[in-house]
Amino acid sequence: MQTFQYAACFLLISNCSIFLLIGESERLMGKFWKKLSPEQKDGVLIATKYCPLPWHFNARKTLITTLKESLDRLQLEQVDLFQVVN
Repeated sequence: MQTFQYAACFLLISNCSIFLLIGESERLMGKFWKKLSPEQKDGVLIATKYCPLPWHFNARKTLITTLKESLDRLQLEQVDLFQVVN
């Protein structure tokens, strides 16, 4: 039974570029998430990503600011995975 529970976990990844959609997929995911029941949310992980482009000279500040902005768009207090990609 426990193996089935792990297999039933889903990973929702906000796969958008803030330059293309200005966070629209995160806003849509946040609205969708709020409509789910606790049972529907069980076992679901929320992840988003950040790309530190060359002109981000203060990487720590930019990373924190970007995460806070994503959380606002997602209407969440935390995410399960915050990926740094390039």
